[in-house]
Amino acid sequence: MRLPIIPILVLGLCLAACSQQDPKAQLEAYAVSAKTNRATAASGLIAAFKADQVTADDALTYAFDKLERGDDETQFAGAVLDMIAAVQNQLSTGQEFEIFWRRVGRLAFKAAEFAYLKKRVDEAESLMLAGGTRWQNEAYFLRYTDHDGLISIVMAQRGNRGEAIRRLEARPDLDGFAAETLEQLRKMPGR
Repeated sequence: MRLPIIPILVLGLCLAACSQQDPKAQLEAYAVSAKTNRATAASGLIAAFKADQVTADDALTYAFDKLERGDDETQFAGAVLDMIAAVQNQLSTGQEFEIFWRRVGRLAFKAAEFAYLKKRVDEAESLMLAGGTRWQNEAYFLRYTDHDGLISIVMAQRGNRGEAIRRLEARPDLDGFAAETLEQLRKMPGR
């Protein structure tokens, strides 16, 4: 399989120039690269992380800020989430880092929601559980019912309505958007 030459050239230029730039300029270069190829941008972010040029927290914050401004930067958010998943074993996973991991989950939600609202369901599906598994726990989904609901909506639209219903029914305490989603899924014809 041939890789597109333009994203590889952009990444090569970025790697050459980024080693001399500040982290924000480097992250912006990866954001530009992600517009044409998420995987190439993720590879660059992984290399920059391993070379101590970019931190996971800086990348996470930069991607979140772009989405919060309303920029359509779901591909960059996906690249950041892919990078975090790839280096997850090099990141702290203890309870004292719970806020960081919660932010990873929120970036996955925000990016998936943005893509879903733009009617890019395939992309939303690729983002909704991105960023590794560390943040995906019962406490997170009970706290952020919007994310649980969105996952179930996407699952139902992808033909997995029964699985989406079972996912929500398995929660020990269901309220908010997830409870509303479950009620709507149950009302749909068929199971």
